[in-house]
Amino acid sequence: MENIHEPNQEARPLRVLMAGSGTAGPVIPLVAIVQELRARHIVFEALFLGTASGPEQEIVEKAQIPFKVFPAGKLRRYVSLKTIPDGFRVVWAFFRALGLIARWDPDVFVSAGGFIAPPVAWACWLLGVPVLLHQQDAVPILSDKLMMRIASRITVTFEASLERFPAHKTVWTGNPVRADLAQGDSVRGRKRFEFGLAKPTILCMGGGTGAQALNDAVLAALPELLPTTNVLHLTGKGKLPERDLESLQVEGVDVSGYRAYEFLHEEMADAYALAEVVVARGGFSTLTELAFLQKPAIIVPLPDSPQERNAEVFEQRGAVRVLAQNNLTARSLSAAVLSLLGDEGGKSELSHRIGKSMKSGATGALVDEVLALASR
Repeated sequence: MENIHEPNQEARPLRVLMAGSGTAGPVIPLVAIVQELRARHIVFEALFLGTASGPEQEIVEKAQIPFKVFPAGKLRRYVSLKTIPDGFRVVWAFFRALGLIARWDPDVFVSAGGFIAPPVAWACWLLGVPVLLHQQDAVPILSDKLMMRIASRITVTFEASLERFPAHKTVWTGNPVRADLAQGDSVRGRKRFEFGLAKPTILCMGGGTGAQALNDAVLAALPELLPTTNVLHLTGKGKLPERDLESLQVEGVDVSGYRAYEFLHEEMADAYALAEVVVARGGFSTLTELAFLQKPAIIVPLPDSPQERNAEVFEQRGAVRVLAQNNLTARSLSAAVLSLLGDEGGKSELSHRIGKSMKSGATGALVDEVLALASR
């Protein structure tokens, strides 16, 4: 990690401060922004603030973006014993952010959500640093609502979301996606993940922090899936299923076609290219990647979260199939996967429709907004 120095006023590069935490969702769009800035050969410095416990540090550092651990409390909509101490942590994070911003002197602050972002955004606003808030989900989450009033510019993924934000400072850009995902190769992926038999591959992923209910269902469905498919399973941080695999082997299940990883980085492009069907949560970064790559998918949204609305929007467009978590079992999951896998027309239709579901050119449009704010 690079140290934070006093700004060099001679030949000063553009400085972009970013923050995101909790899951990969608020992180991936910001990584895409940095990649686009690099592709344009813009002289800039970036600094990403995040937690030590979430997946963001590994993702950001793999992308060669300077990262600083920045503890902050989590604001909640519900009553919890953690609310009071976390409230103090939020206040403390605000004052820490004031000091950091005064020293590093960023030109613009960019956030795509996450509980760490509001105190940093408030501090930027107080010190006159422009704030860009990117709203991914169809429905704003609490952290985004806390930044709406002080944001200099709000960018949204859905055209329909424009009505939820102040018209004078909101623009429809779509959701950014990492361009390197288009460089995947299925042949290279089969070799990389050492899938010997030429069976179709199912990519199952529960997000950067892992979705326990989805992970459990995938493992329970392996006896039904593995005879005819390979399964590439991204479990999330700290959730690799060593004991579960041992139990399956004791029961006589051949797990040679199963691979599990906490998270993939540069290998992700090959994983997507190899996958014939994707099973995933309904976070918008994931949905954007699926749309970009036109992958047929079964979405299992996190209950009582914006993911349900995200999945509903895509399902209404005929772009994904949705399996509600309260209906999620080994049998329902394996049946949904095998049914879609054997339906060539259905897969083709989903690929076509999901590819048409997202606005193209989002990464470039968002970077244009970042540069416009920074030049004020």
